[in-house]
Amino acid sequence: MSNSNNEEGKKHLISDSNFILMCPINLNMMKDPVLASDGFTYEREAIEKWFEYCKANPKTSPMTNMPLTSYELKSNKIVKSLIAEYNGSNANASTNSIKRQQSHSENNNNCNNDTIRNDNRRLKQNETTDTEINAVQTLSEIFKKMDLSLSEAPPVRPYGVSIKFNDKCITNTKKMDKIWGVQSDDVHDSMRERESLHTLFDPHAKWIKYRRVLVDWMGEAGDEFDLYLSTIHVSVILLDRVLHKVTVKRNKLQLVAIACILIAAKFEEMEEKVPTLSEMDRYAQYTFDPDQIYKMETMVLRTLNWCLSTYTPLHFTDYYLSKGVLFMPDKMQGRALVKKKVPSYLKRYVEFFADLCLQDYKFQEYSPSLMGAATIMASRRALGILPIWRKELETLTKYPESEVEPCFKAIWACYRENFPSAPAGAEEEVKNNI
Repeated sequence: MSNSNNEEGKKHLISDSNFILMCPINLNMMKDPVLASDGFTYEREAIEKWFEYCKANPKTSPMTNMPLTSYELKSNKIVKSLIAEYNGSNANASTNSIKRQQSHSENNNNCNNDTIRNDNRRLKQNETTDTEINAVQTLSEIFKKMDLSLSEAPPVRPYGVSIKFNDKCITNTKKMDKIWGVQSDDVHDSMRERESLHTLFDPHAKWIKYRRVLVDWMGEAGDEFDLYLSTIHVSVILLDRVLHKVTVKRNKLQLVAIACILIAAKFEEMEEKVPTLSEMDRYAQYTFDPDQIYKMETMVLRTLNWCLSTYTPLHFTDYYLSKGVLFMPDKMQGRALVKKKVPSYLKRYVEFFADLCLQDYKFQEYSPSLMGAATIMASRRALGILPIWRKELETLTKYPESEVEPCFKAIWACYRENFPSAPAGAEEEVKNNI
């Protein structure tokens, strides 16, 4: 290979920090780097194990989850040479330091010409080693450009997060933000600032005993009209806020619930998906006429002072899921995450736990963002994914494990109480279907 081609190849390889010296599958220093048909470089043993566990046909890329056009693996000589330079430099660094100290001592104690000639010979003999040291400095500069250090591991890549844009698979969440024209981190920070703006919690309120029945009915209404799950969650929060402020007769509670569903739908859904007054009247079996529903909707809006900004745990889990809550080093049932269906199963669990907690008023004590983080933890637990919490999740959610754990334990206790045999059964079902 010519020098120009070699330099061009190096520039290509150092464009992404994960492809320099670390295998993106096991995050260890590569010994036998190979180039796969997806354009990524892996440790040969790691990618071969991926092929062994991957049951998809054709087999998919561990980085993009896209089908591979070929299973041929080619030795990546450029990365291999960089690894050799790095390992060789580490081995010789201490020896060179000793030699320099000895040379300096001899120069100070022996000033005759023979000693000077010997020193010159020694310096010439050490030229190759100095070149290797320069190689380490070059690698340090490379890592510096990538915001890494030689003692710092590359960031752990999220698993199963990707979008298609211009026929390309985008897995970098910052690039996704650029494509969408948003700063999702800033949106999340704003949500955190406003999430408790209208929070009220009174577990001794008289209407709490009717709440579970109302929530179940509102959930069925959401299914009937094919509304977003978040729409029903918002409508329940609006219902709680209204009933905290005004006293409503028992026979009018369903009417308030209908009004809250209509308001939440107008706030969360596309216009064509918002149920009409007649449709809601029909679903309520004509208990109330459209005019009553309209008047109650107006009353609810006035009670809330038209402050409809409401955040639920689902709004936060949507953000967390978009950034990635599964990671390449995670283990499921003691095995690597090699199935592209795992993220979709985790999302189902997230929605399941969110619905379960919505029915029980005691979970309104926790902030929506904390509930979202605990729901992610519970979903990882239900799928048997270890570790149950990661440093990357703490950075994403801004909650350490110690803060999430009490809420998680409450969710898990509720789960076991309502579904005492579900955990083992659910994990076995997932294992058999992915």
